Amino acid sequence: MVQGVSCEEGSYSVFRGIPYAKPPVGERRFAPAEKAAPWESVRSCSTFGPAPVQPTFGKEGINMSEDCLYLNIYTPAKDPEEKLPVMFWIYGGGFTFGYSHEDMYHGGAISKSGCVFVSINYRTNIFGFFNTPELAEKNGGARCCGILDQILALEWVRDNISGFGGDPDNVLIFGQSAGGLSTRMHLAGPLSQGLFAKAIVHSGGGLCEADLVRSTDEFTDMCVRTLEYVGWSFEDVMTRPAQEVFDVMMKGVRDMMADGDLYYFQPFVDGFALTEVPGKAIHSGNYAKVPIMCGTVAGDSWMFSRKVRSLLEGDNEYFKGFALCPSIAWGRHNIKAGYPPIYSYYFDRPQPEDLFLSYTSHGEPPFGADCKHGSELPYIFGTLDTMGIAYAGYDYELAEVMRSYWINFAKTGDPNGEGLAVWPLFEAGSELSMHFGKDDVGAADLVCSEDLERVMRFSEDHPGMLCSLEGF
Repeated sequence: MVQGVSCEEGSYSVFRGIPYAKPPVGERRFAPAEKAAPWESVRSCSTFGPAPVQPTFGKEGINMSEDCLYLNIYTPAKDPEEKLPVMFWIYGGGFTFGYSHEDMYHGGAISKSGCVFVSINYRTNIFGFFNTPELAEKNGGARCCGILDQILALEWVRDNISGFGGDPDNVLIFGQSAGGLSTRMHLAGPLSQGLFAKAIVHSGGGLCEADLVRSTDEFTDMCVRTLEYVGWSFEDVMTRPAQEVFDVMMKGVRDMMADGDLYYFQPFVDGFALTEVPGKAIHSGNYAKVPIMCGTVAGDSWMFSRKVRSLLEGDNEYFKGFALCPSIAWGRHNIKAGYPPIYSYYFDRPQPEDLFLSYTSHGEPPFGADCKHGSELPYIFGTLDTMGIAYAGYDYELAEVMRSYWINFAKTGDPNGEGLAVWPLFEAGSELSMHFGKDDVGAADLVCSEDLERVMRFSEDHPGMLCSLEGF
């Protein structure tokens, strides 16, 4: 039994910090999560659980702990029998930082729109993605624990969400950046099948990858070499304080690799939760054929082309192509392969000021500089007022429109609804994406030059690749 909090004159209730797993501490560090132990009394769920261990800079005052495997539920249901659609959110942050109760991810607006909203914490960085021969022996093989956390949370929703008025057979998974990558991993992962009915991939790749997905051998070698580089033993990494482990190992891997990348302890092909690079699985059709929406924002040109910035020499058309290719190349390939069509979108509404991601260490991108990676999220969540910046009146109108599309998709697998511009499937004869632009919303063919065509063909011909100029 859990007790939540009634919000906004009873329009919805929120249950914060429900444990879905045993604390992954002590001997459970780096191990697959286990189901939470049951409790007998009524558990008060009025406060959020701790955020995962991550960089402390900019997060002063945020409670962080290895004991982080909690979820939150926002529900408008007054009766468990209502069987409302469920929206299951996976946060981004390069699999290195992030947590479920950031202000931007407040689920009140979604809940008031008639959905049960679930947000989860999962282990990030080294605590979610680490492997050595000793760990593989201990865990029965290499394991992507951060992805297994998400799967355990999905299983919890399957088993328990009906008690909150949700329909376990109508679960939408959606996430942005690393959360979008996670969503694609669940589409392709064998352990995730049957746990969701539809999916939305925000800025998380399509046929291409947003981040490198290593093999088990390559990933394990990197982990072992990092331990050697910092002069630690396996016992050290198992027993030292969590924040020390994070600080030392993250600095160690970056110094050792010295390749200018940002993220290293990320999902890898463990042969268990993830048996193939997601882009390759999608290309070959080895993924869940549920209703899918996939899209990007203009500033994603940084993410999908960060390996090739200097070589492209600031060519805006190529940068735009790399931002567009996740959904459009995926949609085009599905037409050719006879797979079900997807819904594609592109967001380039200029933002009032720099948001979400500093480009200072990468150089300012020539394309999408006023529409950063993640800019669409406060529109979807209805949390523009939490951002501390001056949005225009149209931004609030756009937020209502976008959230309506997302809610409709969660309910039926089709974003269309009364009073909304028609959003067609990306299919033969209608290779259109919904364009959320500067001052309008409408379906459009966004590939309008030979340069953009070239990027699309490159993405289709190189599934699974982190976009680069190799073979371009």
